[in-house]
Amino acid sequence: MLLPREHGAYGQLLFPIGTALALGGGSAPAFALALSCVSAFAAHESLLVLLGHRGARAAREQRQPASVWLIGCGTLAAGAAAFGVVRMPIPARAWLLLPATLSLVLVWFIFHGREHSTSGEMVAASALSSCSIPIALAGGVSAVPAVTCWLVFALAFVVATIAVRSMIARVRTARRSLPAPLAGGASAWLASAVMALSVVGGAASWWPWAVPLALLPVCGIAAVLSLFPLHPRHLRPVGWSLVTATALTAVVLAVAFM
Repeated sequence: MLLPREHGAYGQLLFPIGTALALGGGSAPAFALALSCVSAFAAHESLLVLLGHRGARAAREQRQPASVWLIGCGTLAAGAAAFGVVRMPIPARAWLLLPATLSLVLVWFIFHGREHSTSGEMVAASALSSCSIPIALAGGVSAVPAVTCWLVFALAFVVATIAVRSMIARVRTARRSLPAPLAGGASAWLASAVMALSVVGGAASWWPWAVPLALLPVCGIAAVLSLFPLHPRHLRPVGWSLVTATALTAVVLAVAFM
């Protein structure tokens, strides 16, 4: 199996989908759309191999299994999506345009080899998490909590992305004695701004207080990483810390909107 190597992307897709399924009670159309999204995600690695982004040798030696895997995942994704779209409420179908549009933008980044740029990773986080909206709506969830949950996840993932890239940039630029574009307090300022906005919105009753509570774990880790930067060799524990924080975000949102 040619599964995606970007481990962080698994959480960016599965935590929002899991939250959407929990909110909607797991209806058949919701599960079908979730299966479609997971299948499309699973095809990512084979696409990169066929495009030559994993190297000429991988493109030459793995072309046949990559083609088979891409066709299989694509067929499953299309079939599950067709079932889910037909069975989901008609007014909710319009929300399919959001993940579809973001996915097309992400495909552009992939084809141009910019998937791992800062902007590419932010688009990927937004696109993957946006799959939760039609899944939640297919399960009978109203638009406001569905979109709110997506925005919370998208903001949390963007904050986490900037925090990790800032941590890596500090070390790399310190070796070269050059100013780091993402170094300094960039991630701390972003995390603080996101938290401040969420608190203001909660105080103004724009959204429930669960929003700042859900953002707090990831934003807190981002602020700590900015104030107490770690060496990139600690990326694994940092990654697991962010996974735990995202799990807490999912629990808060699920409890608040169920």
